[in-house]
Amino acid sequence: MNGVEAKARKNVEGLLPIHYSTKIKSKSQLQDNFQVIVAADGYRSVLAKEAGLLVSKIPRQIGVGAGFTVKGDFDPETIEVWLDNYFSLNGYSYVIPFSNHEASLVSVSIGKAVNQAIYRERLKELAQLRNWELHSAWVDFESWYDFSSYTEENLYVVGNAGSFTEPAFGFGLKWAIQSAKLCARAIHENIDFNQLVRKELLPDFEPFHIIRKSFENAKDSDYDRFVKRFKNLLVKKLAESGTTVFQNKWLTRMLFPHVRE
Repeated sequence: MNGVEAKARKNVEGLLPIHYSTKIKSKSQLQDNFQVIVAADGYRSVLAKEAGLLVSKIPRQIGVGAGFTVKGDFDPETIEVWLDNYFSLNGYSYVIPFSNHEASLVSVSIGKAVNQAIYRERLKELAQLRNWELHSAWVDFESWYDFSSYTEENLYVVGNAGSFTEPAFGFGLKWAIQSAKLCARAIHENIDFNQLVRKELLPDFEPFHIIRKSFENAKDSDYDRFVKRFKNLLVKKLAESGTTVFQNKWLTRMLFPHVRE
């Protein structure tokens, strides 16, 4: 930790007490000491379950990221992505260099159940084929739950605790920040957090639900066609302009033929 970070941490701790290594097992531990409780305790949120915010305690779907740090020769400006059902289940795999000689090799699978051991072994096959040395391995998990509400009395859920992660690729940093901002606004302005979330956050996920449905029905040949469609000049031009293709129903049907309205 450098001097700037240490000073910033000390300033924050002066404003807000931080209790390190304290396990919160229930809302009652906090109820008497705080006016507002914001649960940011991840995709297996104890507080969200205890407050009865989940429609079901069984996740709607799960995501598993299995990866390795690999050593070899890499172009730091080049990222490789595989869309198929060999290296992942209904997901994608990629290698991202973080130097000329090291990279992250990752498989991301999303479904009702995922046997991550299979895809770890296939990543090893790929590494051997490319003459990459395998080093540290890791596994990360994600779960999506259906919520009846995102707040109960003085409790609010944000980030992964509220399943604010898009369902196609499993990215969530943007919506973790957005949910926290909406939560702060709801508390400060005394307005309905559920209404803010459903109006300003959840609509962002609608295009990703279309992609997810398409991936769940896709065979390897479908992934090939999906990639080729992005060579269409109109689609390419729209993508480069930052305009979403989902505003055009014809383009949506062309890119995702498995999905029916």
